[in-house]
Amino acid sequence: MFHELLTYYLHFNTYILYLVGPPAILGVLLSGGLRRTCRLRIAYFWMAFAVWLILDVPFSSWRGGSAGVVSTFVRLQLPLLFVIAGLPMTWKECRTMITAITLAGVTSVVMGRLFVSHDNEGRVSLAFGTIGNANDFAAHLLLLLPFILFFVMSPSRPRILRAVFFLAIPYGLYVILSTASRGALVALSVGFLFILWRATLKVRLIALVGVPVAAVIIFAILPQAIVDRLQTFSASSDQSEDSAREAAASADSRLYLLTTSLKFAVEHPIFGVGPGQFSSFEGKTSRQAGQHGVWQSTHSIFTQIASECGLPAFIFFVCAIGSTLATFLRVQTLAARYKLQEISQAAFCVLLGTAMFLAAAAFLNLAYLFYLPALSGLAIAMYSAIQDEIANLGTKAPASAAQLSPARASFPQRRSPRAAGMI
Repeated sequence: MFHELLTYYLHFNTYILYLVGPPAILGVLLSGGLRRTCRLRIAYFWMAFAVWLILDVPFSSWRGGSAGVVSTFVRLQLPLLFVIAGLPMTWKECRTMITAITLAGVTSVVMGRLFVSHDNEGRVSLAFGTIGNANDFAAHLLLLLPFILFFVMSPSRPRILRAVFFLAIPYGLYVILSTASRGALVALSVGFLFILWRATLKVRLIALVGVPVAAVIIFAILPQAIVDRLQTFSASSDQSEDSAREAAASADSRLYLLTTSLKFAVEHPIFGVGPGQFSSFEGKTSRQAGQHGVWQSTHSIFTQIASECGLPAFIFFVCAIGSTLATFLRVQTLAARYKLQEISQAAFCVLLGTAMFLAAAAFLNLAYLFYLPALSGLAIAMYSAIQDEIANLGTKAPASAAQLSPARASFPQRRSPRAAGMI
C-alpha cells in the first residue's frame, strides 16, 4: 500500500509499482518461479478460482462492472501468489520476504498515527486508500502485527531494532481497537484462542497474564464512545439510546445482507450474480419488489464469493484458504520436529496473523484483494524452504506424512525438492 501513501502525500501518482512489478514478475519467469509455485495444490485452487471468475463475466448482471473486477484481480492481485511463492528459494530468502512484510507492518502502524481521520463517533480510519475504511484498516493491521512479533522474537536481530519494533505492537493494538471494529474485537479473541492452542507453554502463560492486563490498560485509555461501540453487538436495555439504535440498525443490516447473499447463492448457484455486483443486484431486485434496498456489499468474504461468483468459485476459494492454513500448520509441525526454531516461530506468527485476518474478513468485503493469494504464496515458499532445510540436515523424513498434517489430501506425495532436482 506504500504507493497509495506516496500518492496521498505528494499529490501525484509516482507509479512506483511499474518500477518494481515488472522486474519481480520477470524474476519469477526466468528463475523457474512458476514451477515452484505449482508444487502444491494451493496454486491450482487459485488458478481455478481465477478461471471461474473469468467464466462468470458473460453471465454477470452487469458485465462491464464484473469485467473490471476480474481484470483487476487477475492482473494486479493474483500475481502476488507467484511473486511471493516463486522468488524465494531458501529459508534465508523467505526470511527476507517476511522482513519486508514486517517493515510494511511498521509502516502501517505509523500510518495509523500520522494519516488518520476521525468520524463523528471518534472512530479511527485511514484518510486515503484502498483500506481507508476503519474495519478494513483494522483487518490489515491484524494480519501484519504478528509479523512484527516474529521480528521481535528473533535473537539474531539487533536489540535496538527489536525494542523499537516492539513498541509498534501495543500501539498497533490500540489503533485496531480505536477503529471500534467489532469484527476486529472478535478477531483478537480468535487470536488469543489460537495462542492458547498452538503456542509453547511459556508463550501461553505470558498470554494468559499479559493479554488481560493489556486489555485493561488499552480500554482504560480508549475514548468512552469507542468502548461503548465495541460493547454493543446488539441492542440492550442498559445502553444509551444512540448506542442501542446504532447496534440494532447494524445487526439488522448485517442479518439482511447475510440472508440475501445466501438467497442469491442458492438462486444463482453456478455463476452467481456477477463478481462485484451484489450491492447493485440487491438494490435493483429490491426496487423491483417495491422496496428501497440497502445497496451494500455482503460484508463477508465467504458470502461475497458464493453469491457473486457461484458455488464452484466458492469451493475453489475455500479449498485455497484451507490448504494454505494446512500448509502453515505442516510447516510449523515439521519445524518443531526437526528443531528448526526460527521457522517454527515464523510459521506460528504467520498462522496467528492469518487466523485473525480471516476472522475479521468474515465480516468484510476483501475477497478480491491481494491478501489471501499473497498468504498462499508465502505458505508455498515456506513449505519448499523447510524441505530444503530438512534435506540439508541430512536426516530421514518422517515415515508417516499423515502424522504431520490434518489435511494430508491437500498435498501431493513427492520426494524432497533437492532429491527431485527441483531446487
